[in-house]
Amino acid sequence: MGGVIMSQKLKYNIPGYGYITADIYNNTTELFNILNYYSHDKRLRDSDQLGVMRRVYPGAHHTRYEYVFLQWALLSELVKVKKSAETNYGLNSGLKEISKMPMLSDKPTGGDILQSLILLANAGHLPETFTTSRALLQALKDCKELRKCFKQGLQKVDRIIFDQIMDEFNVYNVQYMVMLFLLNRYPKLKYEGETIIYPFEILRNYIISTNETTSDSKEGSLRKLWSIYRSIRRIAYLALDSHYTPVPFSIDITSIISNFNDSYTELFDMESKFQKALFQLNDVMRTNIYMSSEALLENSGTSELVYNKLLEVSKNNCNITWLKKVLSPSNSRQSDNNLQNIEDIVKWCYKVKDWNSSAIVHLEFRKSDLVKKETLDNLLAREIDEKKKIGKKKCKVAIHFDRAKDILNVIYALDERVKDKELLVKALQIMKLFISSKKTYLSNYGYESSPENVIQCMQLVLKGIFGSKGQFRFDCPGGSLNNYLYANYGSKKAANAIKQLISNIENTNYFDKDIENEINLTKLVLERLQVHGAIACFTGSTKLFLDPEQNTETAEFDGLIVAPSHDPYKMFAIIIEAKNHHKGHTAAVNQLKKRLSEHCEDYIDYRQIETVTNKGAYSVLKLKRES
Repeated sequence: MGGVIMSQKLKYNIPGYGYITADIYNNTTELFNILNYYSHDKRLRDSDQLGVMRRVYPGAHHTRYEYVFLQWALLSELVKVKKSAETNYGLNSGLKEISKMPMLSDKPTGGDILQSLILLANAGHLPETFTTSRALLQALKDCKELRKCFKQGLQKVDRIIFDQIMDEFNVYNVQYMVMLFLLNRYPKLKYEGETIIYPFEILRNYIISTNETTSDSKEGSLRKLWSIYRSIRRIAYLALDSHYTPVPFSIDITSIISNFNDSYTELFDMESKFQKALFQLNDVMRTNIYMSSEALLENSGTSELVYNKLLEVSKNNCNITWLKKVLSPSNSRQSDNNLQNIEDIVKWCYKVKDWNSSAIVHLEFRKSDLVKKETLDNLLAREIDEKKKIGKKKCKVAIHFDRAKDILNVIYALDERVKDKELLVKALQIMKLFISSKKTYLSNYGYESSPENVIQCMQLVLKGIFGSKGQFRFDCPGGSLNNYLYANYGSKKAANAIKQLISNIENTNYFDKDIENEINLTKLVLERLQVHGAIACFTGSTKLFLDPEQNTETAEFDGLIVAPSHDPYKMFAIIIEAKNHHKGHTAAVNQLKKRLSEHCEDYIDYRQIETVTNKGAYSVLKLKRES
């Protein structure tokens, strides 16, 4: 027998949307009751959907249960529509690919399977979601005993999935692994002495389908179901997350549900205008919310603390019974002082933000066509190593991929106590690290540096020169910053790169004698220098704004060179001023003296000013020595 959908109705008030109703189908109801016996409903209701990002966006207090419920509601609306539509999605039909719950007589329908997947995928999430997943994954990688314990707690067929997640360091699939581990520990998941395989089959088939290199996933109905699930999930998380976070637009979920009969095709057609708009919204959310500097710094700071605590508590306790206690939802409101449950560990690891939001460098490396030589994993360990290079107590580091692993984000944030001269020294160290890692990320891992990265590093150096309240804008002829930036090794190579720039743009309509003079002066200064280490330069216009309420720049410079590996007490940067007229070098010298004396911080020595030809001058910036 199959295709009979029995259900119970649940209502839930989602703030801003009102009451939403979902039909919960039989197999999902039975599974939900079993998981609730082990307090998974409590964890879903207590867990913030955005995890530690709630600290960055305090109004984002929606829970993982709300996210689950919204998906259930969208799915039940789709099932109603499909009752009268001739499709082969299998939402109303009993499917043979997944075994039924043994206490029920009917095969699970596609709608039932999807509702159960929604439940399982979220019930496996630990508190603070991907932050804790990241810490657990790193702990499993670094602690042989913990890894062995977890793997032994899985059925043999699931150990292949475990190995795959570990090899790929796939933070976004940890929740499935946790759920498989816990399901094996639940006596209530037995019926007449036999383990109920319904949830295991759903998780296994879905996880396999997420691996594009694997061809073992069952074709047909299940593959189409997983596609529907991904669409529903995307609509739900974008609707809730955009509603509760500071983005200028959001999805009207009430309108979607009330007009479902008329719009469902548009909702699930991947080529529709709605889906294209959804992907655009996803990009906005990824850039401004999920992968924002502050969000990733919160993620990394907390995951390091959880990672360290997991290693500490696992030293004398590594057995399956103990690990079940750690990962299971707490059924008590009392905290465990021994920190033997993940919920108590996460609470203990809460840390107040301690970085300077105006001293952040956010670098992006984008996936290139180059074949990577190595897999870039152990990101948490890499963060710890990078912090040591700059000063563990002086700098926070966050290194994260986006979900598709198309973009690698590397963020440096100076501690709020780092100011003035120390801020400048640390900014130079960060730029040096960036230049040294740029080549490694490309040649070893296949990720190419964005031109904006040089600007990010230069801005922090400039804050060290002109004060942390300074704002900077980088302009160039033609508008393509990439052509006017250089970050690599050796001043001679930099000079040759600028010589090539002049050759490339001399026939453009925006190239004139003034621009030629400005760019050529930077080239001539570089030819004078004897810098073999890291060097960065910008041959466009660098504008300084000290009054945020005015649109007019406080000062403008025609060239900027930074030598982060050089002795800063001898020279760390050069600022160039060009004047394309007779005796322009005299005017350039006077202008540099005036602007630098007015705006440089007290610890900057700018007095060494040299002329270049008769049409410009440059100031050698160095740190003043303590008297």
